[in-house]
Amino acid sequence: MKKIYILAVALVAFAFTGTSQLIDDDMDFYDNAIDISSQSPTFDNWSGASGTTEDAFTTDVIAIGTKSLLIGNNTTSDVLLLTGNLNGGQYTFSFDYYVTDGATGFYGLMETDDSSNPAFSVTFYPNQGGAGVDEIRVGGGVAGTYDMPKDTWVKMTHLIDLDADNITVLMDGVEIYNAAYGSTLFGAVDLWSVDGSCENYFDNFFLDEGILATESFDTKGFVTSMRNGQLTLQANEVIDNVAIYNMLGQEVYNSKLGATSSTINMSSFANGTYIVRASINGTVGSIKVIK
Repeated sequence: MKKIYILAVALVAFAFTGTSQLIDDDMDFYDNAIDISSQSPTFDNWSGASGTTEDAFTTDVIAIGTKSLLIGNNTTSDVLLLTGNLNGGQYTFSFDYYVTDGATGFYGLMETDDSSNPAFSVTFYPNQGGAGVDEIRVGGGVAGTYDMPKDTWVKMTHLIDLDADNITVLMDGVEIYNAAYGSTLFGAVDLWSVDGSCENYFDNFFLDEGILATESFDTKGFVTSMRNGQLTLQANEVIDNVAIYNMLGQEVYNSKLGATSSTINMSSFANGTYIVRASINGTVGSIKVIK
């Protein structure tokens, strides 16, 4: 039986413990005409060399914001999203995924970023072989199937516990896979144009340390509004604690509230984007605000 999870309204884009190598990339700031591995240290081509047929480019044809990363569509793209060769610990990795109807797809979670000796923990094949079957593979065998909508964006979330050797995969909040991860390492994600019919779009890559709340945060009714430097918080239940972080991961505010609503004076804060992280009756979630 499938389990349903609803993640935080917006997920925090960095580790609050200061851990580096974590990712928050909405793809909107890249040049469409330049290979992405030449523009970002987070990406590398499979061979490690830009200017080859492995190059991948952003596009504004199909995107959630202004751009997404295109893999396939008459290209032989093969790039690695580098996750920092993580060794042990717990992580939440997610992205928005769009597979064109009739096209195949592929992405794979790798133990390290060494493409000369690749070891995949789990791989995903939407419309494998053009047969209309969405497969999850471990090693050379099929470990499970799922039903991925095509011609629409879906949120893929991976809750990875390297210490407990487990990975839970959610598609739009619905569990589609829960099994052993098979390693204590998480080094990269391979985004590959698996065959000539591949046409995949990736957006909003996110990697954070820790398993983010899988209990519904939406049901808490947590909303924010910003006006004249005043941040108003409101929820259906008591907000136990709230912390605010800048985009460097630095905590700039922390307070125990014990109320369903509160106003925080941010007029002295620099203009920019902040992460508001709230704890409501044991459920922790985060949302971005812009001052």
